[in-house]
Amino acid sequence: MNILDLFRIINEKESQKPFRSNLPLELKLQDFKINNYTPLNMEGYWINNCEPIEDLENIINKEINEFGVYLYNLIGHTGEWFVREVNSINDAEEYILSPGGYLNMFCTTLLVIYKGKVKEFRVYEILDDGKKQYVEDYEECKNRDKVMVEWIDINLI
Repeated sequence: MNILDLFRIINEKESQKPFRSNLPLELKLQDFKINNYTPLNMEGYWINNCEPIEDLENIINKEINEFGVYLYNLIGHTGEWFVREVNSINDAEEYILSPGGYLNMFCTTLLVIYKGKVKEFRVYEILDDGKKQYVEDYEECKNRDKVMVEWIDINLI
C-alpha cells in the first residue's frame, strides 16, 4: 500500500453518504505535506488554489505500512485535514473519544483505516441505567466521560 492508495480509500469513503465530498482526488493531492513517514503523519487542506507539489509522483507512490492503523480527520469549515498513523486499534479508540476526535464540534469526518480498509465504528454514551445510546454528533452527548467505541466490523484483528 502506498500514500496514493490511502488517498483513494479516503476519497472513496468521502464520496459516499453521509460525507458526499465532491472534491476530486486530483485536487486533494494539491496541498499537503508529510511531516513524518514512520509513523505516517500528513496534513493539508482540501482547497483548489495551490501550486502543484514538486515530486508529487514519488511522494504519493511511497510505500507505507499496509497493516498500519491510520486516522483521517477533516475539519470541514476550514478544509484542514490530517492523516496520522497510530500504534493500535486501542490508540484509535482513544483518539476517537478524545476532545479532538469524534465528539469535537469541528470534526466533519473521522475515518479509521486499518489493513487498507475503512473500519466503521459507532460512538455510544453509557446512560445512568447502563444502557447504550448511539451518539451521532457532539451535541447529542450529555456526558462525555461515559462514552465508548463499538466497531461495526468485528474482524479487526
